[in-house]
Amino acid sequence: VFLLEKLSHQHIKTVMEVGCNVGITLDYCKTNWNLEKVIGIEPSAYGLLGKQLLDLEIYHEFLENLPEIRGTAFDLIFATEVLEHVPTPLDFIRLLRGHLKPQGILLLTTPRSGFLEPSAPTGELYAALSPGSHYFLLSENKLRELAFEAGFQFVHIEPFGMTHVAILANTEIRLSNPGNTEIKLLDYYQKKQENLPTDERLKLGYYLNYAIHLSKTGHHKQLMADTVLNQSIQVMLSGKYALDLRNLHTSIERITSCISIFDLAKQMPFNLPHYLYWQAFSSKKVHQWTDQLIQQLEFARLVCLTGLKVDFQNLFVYHELLNRIDTALEHIPQTPSSMQIKKCSENIRRKIPELNQDTPKHFIRRIKERLKRYRYTW
Repeated sequence: VFLLEKLSHQHIKTVMEVGCNVGITLDYCKTNWNLEKVIGIEPSAYGLLGKQLLDLEIYHEFLENLPEIRGTAFDLIFATEVLEHVPTPLDFIRLLRGHLKPQGILLLTTPRSGFLEPSAPTGELYAALSPGSHYFLLSENKLRELAFEAGFQFVHIEPFGMTHVAILANTEIRLSNPGNTEIKLLDYYQKKQENLPTDERLKLGYYLNYAIHLSKTGHHKQLMADTVLNQSIQVMLSGKYALDLRNLHTSIERITSCISIFDLAKQMPFNLPHYLYWQAFSSKKVHQWTDQLIQQLEFARLVCLTGLKVDFQNLFVYHELLNRIDTALEHIPQTPSSMQIKKCSENIRRKIPELNQDTPKHFIRRIKERLKRYRYTW
């Protein structure tokens, strides 16, 4: 969303996302922008799910195989973390350019080769490399060369964490200051409260994200006073996952026994630890620390560690949250119930090699040697 909001979208009326997954970002554009046409392309099963749950026009096919789209031009096309999955990137960029209007904009993100440094966060390194999934990592110069070779006249490339952000157009464009995107996300989730989906898991996800962004944007009293929202979350967590926010220690064994990301998904929504952290943060702004709030933070830490243990690559976002929770809990007195959760967390932490070494230098060296050997010189 931060990247999309860098674009001046007042004149954008038609949007296509290639590789839209379920389509949440596409739905954000549809909900918050005044659009006339929104299309998603997703060949995986997630596309079918998004079409059903979000009522989006998502095509379950590759773009080049869609006669329905042939000849259709868009004001904006974006494809985030897709380019590296394509064996012929130049052909792909040309294909996307062919679907742009003369004044259209193409936004691409792709992992950057310059991110491969020993000091980089381990989880993000795993995600950037994704052995067996990514064909290459591009340098900025190579990405720029591909963009010009594809025919673009305006090429803006900047680093954004582990990725390149490329904003490409046939004519020069002026980028905007995205402002506070957390407020824009709050606006999106607030609008979704007025038209919630029927699917219970998706509905819970919207509830949780709305609460998270109320806290992130400083609406602590509003979050604490919204009894309907908080009760809905508690009822749905209890009904769908048998999670009791007042007695989280009773769910320790179920969470810690998970051995895969699929097991974990059966036990909780993936944004649960973020909700527990931010809800506790807002509660502390309004009240004092209580046993339940400290339990919440400890349980959020337990979930983060369990997620990193079962799938560090796909759940690497838990690493940043884990650091936040570790910092918060340093100065909070423990209670007997929170100590029980903390001991389990410490046992899990010791079993995660990525959290018990300074930097994975041997890992980076081995990958770089392999890239050279196979002559991936992008």
